[in-house]
Formats: sequence, C-alpha cells, structure tokens
Amino acid sequence: MKKLSLNKGEKIIKYALRKYSFGVVSVAVSVCFFTEIASASILINENTSIQETYSTNEDLSENITQKEDYVSDELDKNFVEEETSITESIIQDEVIDEKEDEAIDEKEDEAIEEYALNETVEEKIQKVKESFKEVKYDDLYTILNPYVSLWDKQDVKNQLKKELGVEPTQAQIDERLKSFCMDKLDLRKSFEYVQNNLDTILKKLFDNDPYFSSQYIISKRNEILIALSYLERNYSFDFKGEVAKDLILYNYPQSLSGFSALMDIGEVSFSDLELKNTAKTYKKKIAPITKDNTIFDFIESSLNKYYPAMSASEWFKDRSNAYIVEAKSSNQNIDTSFYNKMKNDPKLSDHLIPLLSLSQDNIYVISTMSTVSYGLVDTYVDRKESNYNESKRKFEADLQETANKQEEFLDFWYRISNKRDTLLNGNNIIIIDTMRKYGEGSTRDLWAPKYGETLSGVREFITPLDFYSNYMFVDGEASGDNLVKLYLSKTLTDRGQSTYTHELTHLLDKKVWLNGYGRRTGKGAETFATGMFESLNNTVGLSEYEPIFNLNLAYKLGEGRVQNASPNRFMQESDLKDYMQGLMDVIYTLDYAEAISSLRRTNSEKAILFNQLELTPEKAPNTENKSNDTFKHIDESIASTLNTIDDLIEKNIVSGRLKFKGNATVGTTEQNGYYVAPLLEPIYAGIQNDEGSTGEITFKRYAYELLAEYGYSEGMVSYVSNKYSNDKEALNAILDSKYNGSLTEFKKDMFKRRIDKLSDLKETDYFKNYEELQQLMNEAVEKDLKMMESNKTNSQPMAQNVKEVQKLKTKILQWYLVNTNDFTTSIYNSKVIVSEDKEVTETEIPIEVINREDSSLWEDETRTEPGISGSIRTTKIWRTENGVRVGDPIINQEIIREMVPTIIYKGTKKIYDEIVKVDDNVEIPIIEKVIEDPNLYIGEEKRVEGKAGIKKVTTIQKTNKGQPVGDPIINQEIIREMVPTIIYKGTKALPTQNEIYPAEVINGNLECYDDEIDLASVILDNIAISDNSVNIRKEIIGDIPTTVGEHTVIVRVTYEDNSYKDVNVSVRIRSKQDRPNTDNKPGDDSNKPNEDNKPNVDNNKPNSNNSTNGSSNNKKDDVSSDNNKPNENDSETVDKDNSNNYVEVKPNTGNSNIGNSEDKKSQTKLPQTGVEGSLTMLGLLSLSIGSALSFRKKKK
Repeated sequence: MKKLSLNKGEKIIKYALRKYSFGVVSVAVSVCFFTEIASASILINENTSIQETYSTNEDLSENITQKEDYVSDELDKNFVEEETSITESIIQDEVIDEKEDEAIDEKEDEAIEEYALNETVEEKIQKVKESFKEVKYDDLYTILNPYVSLWDKQDVKNQLKKELGVEPTQAQIDERLKSFCMDKLDLRKSFEYVQNNLDTILKKLFDNDPYFSSQYIISKRNEILIALSYLERNYSFDFKGEVAKDLILYNYPQSLSGFSALMDIGEVSFSDLELKNTAKTYKKKIAPITKDNTIFDFIESSLNKYYPAMSASEWFKDRSNAYIVEAKSSNQNIDTSFYNKMKNDPKLSDHLIPLLSLSQDNIYVISTMSTVSYGLVDTYVDRKESNYNESKRKFEADLQETANKQEEFLDFWYRISNKRDTLLNGNNIIIIDTMRKYGEGSTRDLWAPKYGETLSGVREFITPLDFYSNYMFVDGEASGDNLVKLYLSKTLTDRGQSTYTHELTHLLDKKVWLNGYGRRTGKGAETFATGMFESLNNTVGLSEYEPIFNLNLAYKLGEGRVQNASPNRFMQESDLKDYMQGLMDVIYTLDYAEAISSLRRTNSEKAILFNQLELTPEKAPNTENKSNDTFKHIDESIASTLNTIDDLIEKNIVSGRLKFKGNATVGTTEQNGYYVAPLLEPIYAGIQNDEGSTGEITFKRYAYELLAEYGYSEGMVSYVSNKYSNDKEALNAILDSKYNGSLTEFKKDMFKRRIDKLSDLKETDYFKNYEELQQLMNEAVEKDLKMMESNKTNSQPMAQNVKEVQKLKTKILQWYLVNTNDFTTSIYNSKVIVSEDKEVTETEIPIEVINREDSSLWEDETRTEPGISGSIRTTKIWRTENGVRVGDPIINQEIIREMVPTIIYKGTKKIYDEIVKVDDNVEIPIIEKVIEDPNLYIGEEKRVEGKAGIKKVTTIQKTNKGQPVGDPIINQEIIREMVPTIIYKGTKALPTQNEIYPAEVINGNLECYDDEIDLASVILDNIAISDNSVNIRKEIIGDIPTTVGEHTVIVRVTYEDNSYKDVNVSVRIRSKQDRPNTDNKPGDDSNKPNEDNKPNVDNNKPNSNNSTNGSSNNKKDDVSSDNNKPNENDSETVDKDNSNNYVEVKPNTGNSNIGNSEDKKSQTKLPQTGVEGSLTMLGLLSLSIGSALSFRKKKK
C-alpha cells in the first residue's frame, strides 16, 4: 500500500478526502488557521477560483500536527463514514483520482474500510497477539496440504512400527506424517521465535502500517505467520546491521506495506516453502516487492548500497557460517568461485539462502572446476570441548588438502582430454559426503537420522534440499548425470578421494575421459572406474591393494610409492606415454627375470609357479561376444612345453602368484566387476577376442600396455572406447602393421626389446648389472615356490604369504621411480643411435553405423540409409634410438575414398503416450451472493466486490500412436480461493411522514440574488421545528432553482426515527443588478482579507479576542477558546436588510443537496457571500484534508 505522502509537489492519497468528513464546528476552526495548515498561499480572484502553491520550507504534516490537539475532540464527535464530495471549484489535479490510484490493493481498501477510530495500536497488538498465539506450527500442515509420496508414507509407517513394536494406526501415521512434513520445511524454530516476539514484531508492523484493523489482520493470521516464519528462517542475514527481512518489509513502500507484503508472501504452497525452492520462491513472492529479479540481484543491489567495495563472493563467504573452500586451478582462466556457480547454475541457485541461514558452522563446501562438495562438519569435528580445537584444526587442514586433490584430478583431465570444454559447461556435479557422525563405531551406528534429534547440518541443509540418503554398505554411488553420494567413504580422506575419482568416472568417462567415444560395446561402468580411471593412493602399507596398474591423478605421494609422485607429472598427453613406457621398461624386465627363474624349474614346479588364462564366453542372456577371464592350473604336460618367454606368451600363461579376486588364483571373472590389474604379477598371455573384448583383468592390463607404446588417444582410448567395436578392429587400427593385429606378436616384441637392452640397465642400490638382478630373482622365486608347495600341501590358498618376488620387484621399481624422476629419464645406460623408421599402410575405412532418432517414426519403426566403405593411406614416421621407436610418430593421412556411413533411423515417437496440458492460471469466476441487510431501506443495496480465484488444471490424455484413448483425466488444484461478490439488499421499511414535530418555514417569502454561492444552505436554514432538541436531517427534493423568478422548493425533514415531513418553501430569485449598493456587497474591498483579519494563533490555540470583520452593518463574530474548544455559548448575529431579506448561509460539508445533521445549538454561522464565503469553502476543504491526514499520522 502507498503511504501518505505530503512532500512538495506530491498528490494526496484518495483516502484522505474520500473516506472522512467533519462537522461544522471543525469547519469553523479550519477557517481560523486554514492558511497555516495547508502551508500554502491562497490567491482568490474575482471568480473565487483557488490556486495552491506548496511552501518550499514547510512540511504539511507538521503543521497539521500542531493543530491536532485543538481539533481532536471535535474530530471524534463529528466523524462520519459517508463518502463526501468536494466542491467542483477545487483544482482537480491536486487530488489523485480513484481510478488512477492503482497502488491501493482491493483487500487493503477493504481493511481500511474496517478501520476503527476507537482501536489504539496497543489494543490491536494485544488482540492480534492473542489470536496469533492460538496457532500451532503443525496446524499449518492442513493449510499447506503437502503432497506425501508413497515412499515417505512407508518410511513413516516403518519407523512407527519400529518404535511402537506393533502395527501403527492410521491416526498415528497421519500425526507423524504431519510433523514429518513440517520438519522438512525447517521452520519450526523460526515459527516459535516469531510467536515469542510478537510484541516487538507487531509493534514495528503497526507503527509502519497503522491502517489495518485487528479483525482484518486476524483473518489473515495464517498467511502472516507463515510469511514471518519464512522470512525469519531465510532472510535474517544482514548488510551492515540492516537485516534482509526488514529491508523486504519496510524499505519498499512503493510496492507493498509491511502487512500487505506478509499477506502476499504467505499465500504459498508447501513446495514454495521448501528450502530447495528458495530461489524460485524469491522470484515468485519477493521479487515483486524488491523489484530485483533474482535473489542474487537483491544481494548485489544491497551490496552496492552498503558495501560498494566488496564483491558478492567475498560477502557471501564472510556472512555464511559454512566452511567454504574454493580450489585454485592450475589454469588461471578457470573460475572456481562458489558464489558465481550458484548464480549461473540453476540447480545450485536454491542453495544460497540455506547456506546464508545456517545456525552454526555445520556444513562445509568445496568448489572446484566442475564439482561442488557438501558435507557435515560434525563428521570430522568433535564438539566436546576437550577435543574440539585439535579436531577442528585437523578438519580445516584436511578440507583444504581435499579441495586441492579434487582440483588436481580435474585439472589433469582438462589438460589431457579432447573434450575438455565439457568440464566447464556449467553442469556442476554435486558431491554429498557421508551422514556419519564423529565418533567410534560402525558407520551404520553413527549414521545421522533424517529428522528429529539429528545433526543441525542435516536438519538445516541436507534433508531440506533432498540430499539425505539412508545408510548403504557401499563406498559411494553416482546417480543421474550430476550427483554423487558417499556412504562408507569420507570425502576428506584418501579413501574418500578415491571414491570421488571413481564416481566421477561413472559420470564423465563417456563424455570426457574417452574423448567422447563412449565405452567399448559390452563393457560396463565398473570396467572403466575400478582399476582404470579411478585414482588411488597405492603406496605400500597404506593401500588396501597390493601394487596395481594405476595412474596417480589426485595425490601428492612420497616415500614408499609405486606410482608417479603427483598429477603434475602429466602436463600434456605425451607425458602419459613417456611415463608408462618407462614403467613398462621396468615391468617387462622384471617379468622376464621371473620367467627365466621359473622356467629353469622342474615340470611339477612349473605347474605350481604358472597358471593358464583362457577366455570363457559369458553365459548370461543377451551377452553375445562377451567373454570372461578364466584362470586355471596347468598340468605337467603343459608345463613341459614351457621353455621360453615366447612359449609363455603363446600358451597364455600367467603367474601362479596372481590373485584375481581376494586370495583366489584360479576361477573366472564376471562382467562389470570390481577388478584391478596386478602390477607385479606377470600376465604373459597376449589374448584377444576378435568378436568382442577380453575379460575384466586382461582388458585393463592391455590398455596400460598400449598406452605405453602408442599413447593415450591412439593407444589406450582407441582400445577401451567404442571408437572400435571389438578387439580385431581396435588392434588392427592401433598396432603396427608388422604385428598383423595380433596382441601375441605385439607382446613378444615388447619383451624382445627389453631383453635386448638388459646389459644397459642402470646400476641400482640392489644390483650392479642384470646378472646380479637374475640371481636375486632366483632366490626370491625359490622362497615363493617353497611357500606355494606348502600351501598346496596344506590346502591353503596358493598365493597366501607368497611375498618374496613381489618384495624384490617393489623395491627395484621404487628405486627407478625416484632415480629417474618418474621416468623422465631412461633406466638404460646405452649410447643412443638416432634414426628414423617409416611405415606406409593403406586401410579400408569401415562403414560406420550411425544410429539416429527420427521423431516422425513410431518407436517400433526404423529406416536405414546404407553406407559405403572408404579407404585411407597412412604414413607414420618414428624417431628411433638404437633401432627402437621412441615417442609418438609423425602421422600423415590421405583419404583415397570417403566413407559414407550407414544411418539407421529409429523412431522415437511413443506408441503409448499421454498428452499433458497444464494451465496454472485458470480463473474461477466470481459468483454473486445476496444477503438481506436490515440496516438498509427496501430498494437500497450495497455491493462488496469479490475476487476471482485461480486454479491449476492438469489434463492428461492417453494416446495410442497419436490417437486419443479413453476420456481425458482432469485434475484441478485450487491456487487461490474465489471470493464471492456480496450484495446486501435492504429490508428496512421506508419512513413515513411525521406530524409530531411539524417543520415550519421561518421566512415565508425568501428572497436572494442569482449570484448566491450556496442557495441550498439558504433554503435549508429557512426550515425549523418546534422542538430544537430533536435531531433532524434536511434535504432538498428535486433541483435547486438558479434562474430569476418565483420558485417553490420542497424540503424533506427526516427525524431521528427516520420518519419525515415535506415542507414547501417559496423562493424569489432576483438579479444581482437589482442589489442595493450597500457596504457589504461582494465587490467591496473592505471584505478582502488583510493582516488584521487573519486568525491569531498562539501556542496552537485560537485567541478568544480574534474576530472576523464584515461590512459596517455587520456585528462581530466572536470565537472564544476554552481547552482548545469553541465556546458553546458563542453566537453570531447578522443585521438584515428588511427590503432584501438577506439570510446568513451555513456551510455544508456534505452533498450540496443534503443538510447537516448536527443540533442547531452547535452550528456556528459563517459569512455567505464574497471573499468570506470563499474562505468558508476553503476552510471546509482544508479541514477535510488536514484532519484526515492528521488522523492517519497520529495513528501511525
């Protein structure tokens, strides 16, 4: 609602003039100080028009206040509720037309109508407070009517059954559901705060907005309490002491007043109040008040006012109780600002308000290039005073370290992937940490509950934003395309970081890790996470795994590591190949030494030291071309054929120490299992599946071997991605032509290359040359063989406690890692002979099959456009050292014939579908309701306009291939109830003629001139009754005569009992030219106001000696003052000219045809003609305006 504005040049709000009028005594007082009250200079010309120029130095409201004491008593006595018109001589531009005043809301208009003068602010506060106190928080459940899912209902039922030990009743379930839903809003504490501070809250509201009656406010109590609780919960943050909730309610009066704003905000659905919708609710409910379109605009506009030098991001981190860490990317152009993420990512925008309204430091946030992690501080910090400081210090250090690890992992992929821009597309992945509380015990036992007595971070953030999950016995889980939840793992640990990289792989491998090619057909998500792209700290003694093939993409590792020291080893794609080539130099060399030591053994001993690998077809349905790795023992007959390293490769031999699952050395892998490729247990086999892919372990091992020889994109990605559909296609494309697409031949050559350079091995702390290395290996194999024979004899797992070879290999690998600086230098000493190797091949470009969707086809329809194979000539030039190719080749390709893909269009048009139409702004028409009103006369009626309702209509039409099936389902939801139009029709009998108090005509031959300004008052004042103690109302029936001549006017006198009497009055109107030239004619200058004629006001009271001087024939009109009231015994006499019958005019504040209903004893005579008559009317206008404004100011 607009507030009354009285500054220079502003218009007066319509209520000041439309709603209130005052009695004649007040008008008389107004004449005395009209000029001062209006703070204006009044210019009266000969046509009695008025111009008003507001004073530049005086405030109108202050002048009115100065007169307030004088008129207050008369104000209360003379107040009437009928609407009164203002004389047409007022300049229309000075009053806002009701039709133009769009700032007054209909419901506020209704409320102001109900305003009661005898109801003080204190009384209102008390009444409203008592009513508001009656409302209980859970009572709002019925009003909000939330949707409860079947899942939530079942959860509540199960919880009650567990608590009660018996099946709960429906009443018990309903009651628990009520608190369940209301707790989800997290408004209970805010609601209680509001109810405990109603005196302060209501006083401030009424002080700023005194126009509403208590009755109206009480009728809106639910909406107001909801809004107050919502603002208290979510908008208690401040800008230099200016609280956001107060800015919304009191700083935007041009939009809505405090109460009106609360009523609008409080008209909400349950969904509007949920924390997960705060940004949307701001835009829907608060933006119309602040005119700032989003919550971010509101904050930034407030910052410009209160903190112009502070960024929104800095302010947010300072104001929120959350721990917020923004990781720094190695790429200076990448922004990790959490505030900016919330502003630009719609799914994060609703998190701003919850984080600004946390009650304590109970949530942490990590913002990286592509992810946002949320977690509970109480998972890591012991709130007990004795341990608090130390646990908090460790938590803060771990928080920063974890942020760095997460960012380094993403930075690596941003440097390496061809699809790096996907990481910056704004679709941030949300990571939710475990719900485990700090303490000793199992994760299950320490899991924080969703509601009730739970951690404040769960109650205030995790649960309301739908991030809560029940306990699961898994490290983590990825869902959708942008959400990860941790359970057993804790984000701020190495295990948590491993889970982070694992789950991100599930979400990003197809789009980013694999350069957009997607996963190899037939391979599941776990194939690419566990043991391939998941990064873990594999340091000996710290890892749950023995050494495995794994690139360190997230950690800074030190002593005991078997991986690269940090992700910064890989600053470009070629670094991956260089590192892996150096690693495989060591692995192939050590595997060869182990092979030689084992091949020297007897056949029975070889049968223990070696196992055999074969591919077993997957037996599950719809798994054609899928195979699994099967590890099995060999017998002595096979062992007898194993004499060289090539025999091991050709016969698909692996180490007997290789444990593929737990302690098992024999058995079959499963599809999409959690398998890793052992680093130090040899897989000599070069096995492949030309129709599909190999098993889980060999698939990963070969991926690393191809990475070492051909690099990341051309080697590893080409093999594991869906760039090629099977091993045959992939290996033919990846391997050199001399290998003929055979992995077996490739592996033979890899070993040969290392065997040829054994004499060039650099000396280590453990051996000086290869001969010493072989001797160490012979001793280690001897010890392991004895342990394996013992295990076999005792029916123990064959590899149990078999550690000697692994220990030897580990320490040699660790030495080379450190002394070659993660293989930035070679493990060999030989002189380098540099040369060049060139290879030219011409290959067919296979027809690519592209599946596309066609929205014009039904789901059961397809359309194929056949393709044509192409041809390409490839020239590769390698740099060689000592005849060995090193680095990536220079590749030139020439297309001989373009390939045309086969395109298969599959229909996407749903056969069985439904058309859903939602209209959330359907108007509910207003209906009219007629109510009889005994206070209105028959034939009279009063109309209170209603308000159209709004409903949401959802129409669901099921279809079969586009044709409607059955009748549509129509659901309707009332958004806003319709308020009917009420028509009050009178039933009171019409009054009859009254003969008890006959009305009499004072002057039977009334004469006046045609320039008389208020002929109506002249006629009405000519009527009297015998008993002047009886209250009457006089009105002229018909038109008032204005032409020269004789006229008869009918005057109706209505008595207290509503009976009436019609009286005829004879009126003779004469031309003004016939007026005698007397001293009191209107044109006489003596009637003009002068300094002596102005009212003398002393200490805001009329001076009893003041007088208004008329012509020389008039007597003085005295107005005396007693306690700021006119003296009831004062009277005014006017000389009459017997020949002209001049009659004094009584001003009328009502309609010009309706007489004043006040007792004649209280009526003060005022001048009727000329300047004095004009002053009379101006005084009347002044008091109508002034008193109304003073009244509103006083009540504020």
